[in-house]
Amino acid sequence: MICYTNFVALDLTTGDPLPATTLLVENGRILEFGRANPASAQEHVDLGGSFILPGLIDMHVHLVWDGQPDPDVVTQRESPALAVLRAARNARRSLNGGVTTVRDLGAPHDAAIGVANAINSGLLEGARVIASGRPIIQTGGHVSSMGREADGPSEVQKAVREQIKLGAQVVKLMCSGGAYGEHEDITDTQLTPEEIRAAVMAAHAAGKRVAAHALPAAAIINAANAGADTIEHAALPDEAALQAIMTSGSTVVPTLSPYHGMSLCGPEAGVPMAAILKSRRIMDAYAANLQRFFQAGIPVALGTDAGSPNLPHPVVPHEINLWIREANISPLQALQAATGMAATALGRPDLGSLQPGALADLVAYRHNPLERPTTLHAPSHVIQAGRIVATQQTLWSAARS
Repeated sequence: MICYTNFVALDLTTGDPLPATTLLVENGRILEFGRANPASAQEHVDLGGSFILPGLIDMHVHLVWDGQPDPDVVTQRESPALAVLRAARNARRSLNGGVTTVRDLGAPHDAAIGVANAINSGLLEGARVIASGRPIIQTGGHVSSMGREADGPSEVQKAVREQIKLGAQVVKLMCSGGAYGEHEDITDTQLTPEEIRAAVMAAHAAGKRVAAHALPAAAIINAANAGADTIEHAALPDEAALQAIMTSGSTVVPTLSPYHGMSLCGPEAGVPMAAILKSRRIMDAYAANLQRFFQAGIPVALGTDAGSPNLPHPVVPHEINLWIREANISPLQALQAATGMAATALGRPDLGSLQPGALADLVAYRHNPLERPTTLHAPSHVIQAGRIVATQQTLWSAARS
């Protein structure tokens, strides 16, 4: 049993401090918050007056990418061994930044699945990885360099089952075009409604959730009507798309960071010009649309597309500050999206919470992040499954070495 003391725990349902002075952890889970300092604990840890939150969750990352100007080129050229090593390093970097769980939504060579298994078994240290494997795409679909091409409901169904057989814990569908790719537009729909429904049925039959990449309104509607659990990006909804999401109960996972970053680039940045121009179109409306999701009462979980151009892992602090600055979302709403709302969307009630019984994934900061959100960039302690895995001192030492 470990007893953590000298902290301020923040209740992210209200933003208020919890009336507790000690935290007991046993077998990796929160046993209780209390006011006593039990002598029965084998270890006592002083957190130095830090503010503690549940560990942050990033609902949309690509661990095999590092933020290169054109990461798709890396995917096409890199060997499977290098892809796995890169993914493992980025899982560790995420953990160092206070992101204790990530959902990887696309990697070649089963790289993210392998890293997820290695972390779960204790072979590696890193953020807990919920991996999709290869995204299911139509022939020539979005990010085809890492996708599993399939056409027609039966082929799509088989592709879903293949990824699950390989160890995928979530299924990723590409239901529209995206910023990458010169021969597709952000308003294009990909995969038919029948194909999407077949994929969702196959995934749900195996107890797996479905994440659907969908930028334009038509693709959002197709994904929501088919029963996708999360709608990724959802950058360009109309009123019909908002209604479809509300009817389906899907959770939206916006990702402002990649499009905001690419929209500011010039050609000298090395980012493909087509991606820059499409990102500028997306950002014309994205911040306002993020507000619309909250105003409509749609569940929103935080994702970042970490690994995309100029976005090295981790990106959650940057994404949260973008939400606050660009879309006028409150720090409390943003942190709720990165903890409890994300855990709910994952179907993991044992994550994103400070309640007894939850996994003791915690992150501590010298300042209150609800009052000073930029402090999210510098955690003082990162705790995963009850054990300190990084401190500000160790991170500074690593950065200097």
